[in-house]
Amino acid sequence: MGQPAAPAPEVNTNPSLVPKQKPRSIANKSKTIVSYQSSSLKEKTIQRLLVKLNSATEGARHHTRLVVGKLAGGYAAGGLFSTHEITEILVNDYQAHFTHDPPTVQKKEIKAITDGIAYGLREPITIQQKALAVPYDDCESGDYTITLTQNNIVFEFNCDAIVDVADNLVYLKQEAIATLGIKPKVVHGMSKAYHK
Repeated sequence: MGQPAAPAPEVNTNPSLVPKQKPRSIANKSKTIVSYQSSSLKEKTIQRLLVKLNSATEGARHHTRLVVGKLAGGYAAGGLFSTHEITEILVNDYQAHFTHDPPTVQKKEIKAITDGIAYGLREPITIQQKALAVPYDDCESGDYTITLTQNNIVFEFNCDAIVDVADNLVYLKQEAIATLGIKPKVVHGMSKAYHK
């Protein structure tokens, strides 16, 4: 008889719950391995919106919901996330935190969020960031990470840190490099601006 089947792997359906990890450096014989993992800009933006939404004081909550909705709509218009996605996130969060509000108040506050999003859709917010050119001796990519070797130092990045790849250069998001203890060498004067 065969062995019992292995249990199905667990899947995190809410990646924003994954704790932020700091870069780690591991000595490995003659190589130093440096790893970077981060929350995406989208996740960070959503978290900032939720913090702002939930930290509003009594008497300022309605106005704050309009303001947060407008920001969310602007980001949606700029392509950071879909209108449906952010509406669902903000409304679900409101309903989870303010269950004590009577149904008429809930309806009014949900309308404040959706009205704010509609206003924000008229004023797109695009996020332009800088990607730095990083030369490499060797490059390997996996399903979720890319590994670059530079002078016997191995750097590992989440694939979302890559903006472009060209002739022995990888353009990496500046924020991905900024938090590393040991930083890869970059080609100065060669950077790219990108949105999102």
